[in-house]
Amino acid sequence: LEEGLYDLYISVTDGKFSTSTQVHVKITVVSDDLVKNAIIIQLAGATPREFLKTYKSRFIFAMEFFFSVKPNDIVIAGLQKANQRFRRNLKKLALEKSNTKLPDIELLFAVKRSDSSYLPRKVVREKLEMEIDKLQKVIGLKVITIVTDSCTSDTCENGECEEKIMLDDEQEVILFGNTSFVSHHYHHDFQCKCPQCFSGARCDIKVTKCAECKCASFQICITDTFGHGYYCQCPEGTAGPKCDLRLFECLPPLCYTPVSQLTFKGKSYAQYSLYDSMEKHFSFSVWFRTLFQSGTIFYTPGQIDYSILKIKDGSVEFMWELGSGEGKVVITTLKVNDGNWHHLIFGTL
Repeated sequence: LEEGLYDLYISVTDGKFSTSTQVHVKITVVSDDLVKNAIIIQLAGATPREFLKTYKSRFIFAMEFFFSVKPNDIVIAGLQKANQRFRRNLKKLALEKSNTKLPDIELLFAVKRSDSSYLPRKVVREKLEMEIDKLQKVIGLKVITIVTDSCTSDTCENGECEEKIMLDDEQEVILFGNTSFVSHHYHHDFQCKCPQCFSGARCDIKVTKCAECKCASFQICITDTFGHGYYCQCPEGTAGPKCDLRLFECLPPLCYTPVSQLTFKGKSYAQYSLYDSMEKHFSFSVWFRTLFQSGTIFYTPGQIDYSILKIKDGSVEFMWELGSGEGKVVITTLKVNDGNWHHLIFGTL
């Protein structure tokens, strides 16, 4: 169902007697954007049922005042008894400080702006921390804590730490009077966003040789299947020097999608026999990529003459002999053993 208000007509019978009634259902979509910007407040002094019956309207009024929004802009996405793990931690603290109260409930909510986007979690949290005394007076409950970001500079060994609110499959159903409130269980956590080729809860495990790679931020790192290292390439569907071209919008030489490519491991080759004379004109075109510093791309032997196209120290080198002495051309301005696709064309005029 889409978000909104729905009217349901329900009829119940036991075969002899029947009764019917109208039920109003309000559905709130807990979107990724909502969860990303939602915060958790832990309160003491009420059960979930008591909060909905007595304190919910006060809480919404306070949020209206603090953020200058309308009542419908305060989205309560979840309500549950306080996390037991958190209560155990606070209980230890309460033994040291007798005036420390334990939270009874956890409230998950977000604040909408006039354009239906959500206020950033950081903005809402900082405002409430400044107005915490006013908030307690208005709602009449003790604010135990506004759950803060648990990320620190050393939380993730590699990568970026991201604060997360995780929704569980289990649901919380709260009944009061002729009204019910249904939401998912949730908990506060963090998640390490690992860079390419790292894994683990703290991004501390190297999974491929790509862990040493220096690919640009717009590229992805692929481990060479032959064990020689890695190569950098554009994400699927993109191409170009900066991976900012869409494949279906651009043409070679910037874009190239290999079809039925051949792979050579160093001791293999492909041989072609030509039966027609190429005395007047000859041209050769090839797309290739490699991580090897040296290798042969093309070789044509004759009784006296020959031509050879090869890679030497990462550069393309072409040598030939047509009966009047050996010739050589070397391209030194570009290294081609970078794992990227290169298009090479040469021939006679």
